[in-house]
Amino acid sequence: MAVAVILTLGGGAVFAQDQAINSESARYTAGNGWYLGASLGQSYINLNDVCSRNLQPLYTSGFSCSTKNAAVGLRLFAGYQIIENLAVEGGYVDLGQGSVSSAGNVGITPSTADLTLKSNGLAADVILTLPITHEFGVFGRLGTFFWEVAETPNASGGLVANGNQSSSGASFDFGIGAKYDFDSKTGIRAEYQLFKNVGDPNTTGRGDIGLISASLLYRFN
Repeated sequence: MAVAVILTLGGGAVFAQDQAINSESARYTAGNGWYLGASLGQSYINLNDVCSRNLQPLYTSGFSCSTKNAAVGLRLFAGYQIIENLAVEGGYVDLGQGSVSSAGNVGITPSTADLTLKSNGLAADVILTLPITHEFGVFGRLGTFFWEVAETPNASGGLVANGNQSSSGASFDFGIGAKYDFDSKTGIRAEYQLFKNVGDPNTTGRGDIGLISASLLYRFN
């Protein structure tokens, strides 16, 4: 009878331990279903060719040319977790505003030329996640970015600005990141995402835009 009691107590302890492990795993495991999130970060807009393209006559005539490449970027997104390691996600992305400034003299008249570029659009991505622990994992994304770019010139002194330019289109985007889940419903992400070939080379110019961001998300599972 003593042996039976020991075996029963031992079996109960193992069962309780298994239950605790399963409960802890369930706390962090994101089930299938919808989620919402928001990201905030810094974008980097490649404006190096704008000096030579849009301001070429000035740039070669002794005018200076400087760029402001960094901007505040944000993203609002919704997704669906198909299985633990696979999700689809879509959302609105604002990549902020970059600017180009040029200054010099037209004859004896001090003159300036400025150009601002704004980029935003809709992104649709597939996300693959590699879990490391219950809480932590790394992921990659790949998708399509439907972008819009607006270019606004300004001039003073002896210069005259041409009209505004805009373009729209689609190109692909990809990114890598890491995520941490506080529980099965809430989590955070840190990631780098690159949007390729944004803009029209014949009007607004074309370049890559990178976004480093941190995200907070909530799951409805």
